[in-house]
Parts: sequence; structure tokens; C-alpha cells
Amino acid sequence: MNKLSRRDFLKGAGMSAAGLALAACGGKVTSPTAEPGSSTSIPNIAAPTIAVPTIAVPKDVTLEIYDYDPTGTDYWVQADKNFGEYFKEKYPHIKVNRTLAPWTGYTEKFLTSVAGGAKYDVIYGWGGWRSLFIENNAIQPLDDVVKADTTIDLSGFFDSAKEIVDGKLYGISWAHMPDFIWYNKTKTKVANTPDPRTLAMNGQWDWDALYAFAKALSKTQADGPTYGFSFVEMGTGEAMSTYSVMLESLGGKLWSDDFKQSLINSPENVQFWDFMQKFFKEGLSPKPGSGGGLDPNVGFPGQRVTGFITGPWNIRTAMQDKWTANFDIGFAPLPKGSAGMFHTVYLNSYYLSHDTDKLDAAWTWYKERSFSNAANTFYLPVGTGRFPVRKDIAPQKEFDWEDTDIYNLIRPTMVSYKSSPKETEFSALFKTAFDEMVLGTRPIQTILDQLAKDGTALVAG
Repeated sequence: MNKLSRRDFLKGAGMSAAGLALAACGGKVTSPTAEPGSSTSIPNIAAPTIAVPTIAVPKDVTLEIYDYDPTGTDYWVQADKNFGEYFKEKYPHIKVNRTLAPWTGYTEKFLTSVAGGAKYDVIYGWGGWRSLFIENNAIQPLDDVVKADTTIDLSGFFDSAKEIVDGKLYGISWAHMPDFIWYNKTKTKVANTPDPRTLAMNGQWDWDALYAFAKALSKTQADGPTYGFSFVEMGTGEAMSTYSVMLESLGGKLWSDDFKQSLINSPENVQFWDFMQKFFKEGLSPKPGSGGGLDPNVGFPGQRVTGFITGPWNIRTAMQDKWTANFDIGFAPLPKGSAGMFHTVYLNSYYLSHDTDKLDAAWTWYKERSFSNAANTFYLPVGTGRFPVRKDIAPQKEFDWEDTDIYNLIRPTMVSYKSSPKETEFSALFKTAFDEMVLGTRPIQTILDQLAKDGTALVAG
């Protein structure tokens, strides 16, 4: 709106400055008369009423946030502090109370608190807790609030950042991070083997290239073996999501669409287990119990493993433990297969409480904390910011050795992992079968046939 000058205002009101001054002094303001000789008098014209807009002053409101307690992770604590100060300055009428709970026992503490009468407006979440929160009617979908918000266009967010259940949107992630391959660039140069990053940027990074890389970098030495690549993490029982996208690159699936039948014994699964078994048989990967990617002695930090799979959350670990003082670190995406390249995205979203009666303020905080430019910057040290949920924000890096070209290559290949109804129980069965595959006690087809049978029975029961 253009601001009226005092002169414009007076002109619009039909009064001269002199007339206004006279009225102010108690004098009488008369209408002008016709000039001498004129037969027509100028009629009185009432000054128009000027409507002065009322500017609504936001009412003070206090939000109750049930949040994760990052105590012990200094850069996360600092990020929360920075964001809190930013939000307070921008929205002085919104006070924020945070009830903090540690990761262990988080859901139990939260649901017990709610059962005891506590009310919250926004709740920190994780994909593994979402179903429990929905079942307990603790959170609400975002569809209506997003639809009513003219500043939000969901097409501007990556689909992998949206937590959708039964067609309803429950969360837009703030932590949107995939697994990818880390490798020792120093060793790769010494071995004069093709560089995974270069192969990836040229579209030549596939499963055969990974095998050739592992073969070239594996050695038996007097002080112990070195391994080209670690597959041992796939057998932890906690890697189902990463396994699923590796399988998807070959065109395979873990489950039927309705989660009523395990497809773990499909030809694509057998093919991939055969591929992994070669790494263990040929000494290209450490075996379960002998260390893995993060092991400081046998693993990647100790330079016994040349390549392994992890995510951006370990970038800060690499700096704190001074990995880069000993060797250069390179990044590469997961290899592409016959069906393409895929990366599982790990999501942490906040949820709107089902019981909030401060929806406007709660949604304001939610947006700022989840996908504002400020939050993207404040939480970069936590591992976020490398893969922003908004398409219009470019990947950021915190340290010079990070690789935003690889981040950009990975971004459009990120997919959400949909866990089975019996995820924990099936993961335990998967781990047992994986260990058996490593030892080679039975043919892989036989192992997977049994796993498929047990998995199907598990979800049916």
C-alpha cells in the first residue's frame, strides 16, 4: 500500500491546509461562493470518510513442544539454541516451552505423559514411531492446514520428504538423509584403480564396478587383511531399508504391496545374496564379529576397510575423530542396477498434536523448524542441509572435503522406506539368515525360501 503524504490526505479530504488550521482554532469553515457575476453557487461538499485500517496485534500464545533431548551432542544443543533465539526474535508473541526426552524410552515417556493429562502442540517424531502415534490418536494429518496455507506448494518438496500414511500427509521432514558410499580416496589413488566418484559422475558406477573396486583394494598383509568394501552392516538386522533399495536397483521387492507375503526368495533377492556372498568368500568384506565400517581398528577409520555405507550424520564424527588427518574421504552413490539407482531416505519429522488448540502458532513453528532457510543453516552441523527437503534450496556442505556434486546426483533418486508390520521381528530373522549365508552352511535359495516362509507366517500371525 502506498503511503499518503499529508498534502495528499488533505486533498482527498476536500479541505485546504488553511481551512483545517482555522477549524482547529475554533473558526468557522465556510464553503466557497461563486465569483462575482456568477449565477450559480458552489454547493457544500461533505468531506469523505477516511477508513483507517485496524492492524491486528498478534495475541500472545504459549506452545508446548514435546522434543528430543540432544544433551551430549554439543552441536545439536547449539543448533537448538540458535533456532530458539531466531524464532523468539521473529515471533515475539509466541512463547515456546520444550519438554525434552532422550531417545531411549521416548515414546513410552510421551504416551505416559499424555495419558496423565499433559497436552502438547507439536511433537518430535521419527518414522519408526509414526504408526504408534497414529494408533494412539496423538497426531493429526497436515493436509487441511497445508491446503489452507497459500505460502505452501507441496510440489516444491521432494516426495521422499513427505510422510504419507493411507493417503494422508502426517509429516514434512526436517532431517532428510540417505545412506551412500564413503571410500578412502588416498588408498584408491595409490592402487591406481578407477575412482568411484568419477565413475558415478560418468554414469558408469554399477554393481560390477563396485565388485572390481573391492577386488582391487582387498589385500592380505602381514599385519592383517584390508578389505575393499564392507557388507557386514547389511547383517545387523537394522539395515532393511538400505537393503531394500539395493534390491530395488535390481528390480526386486522385499514384500508384496499389501505386506501379506514375503518376496525375499525371489530371483532378484537370490541374485543379490549371491553377489554379497562373493565378498565374504573372497575376503573382500569383513565378516560378522570381525569389525565393520565404523570400527576404529578393523573398519574405515582404521583404514582396514576402504569403502562402506553410511550417511551424512557421520561427517561430524569424521571431523571430531580426525579421520581426514589420516586420509582423504570420497563419496559415491549406491551403484545402479538394471532398474536404476535408489537411495533410502531416513526421515525425522515433527508432528502436529491431535489435541492442539493453537493451530496457527503451532503450524508457524512447524514450518520454521522444518524447512525454513534459517533452520536449514542452523542444523547443518547435525547432518541435515546436505539434502534439503525443498527443491529450491541447493545442497549445502559444512566442510571443504564434502561433495555437493554427489549430493545433487543422489537427491532425485531418494525414496522413502515403507516398513513391514512386523519390522523388528522380521529383521531378527533376516540377521540369522544373513549370518548363515556368510558361513555358507546351506544354499542361498534354501536359506531364502525358509526366510520367506517364516516372514509370511510372521505377518499373518
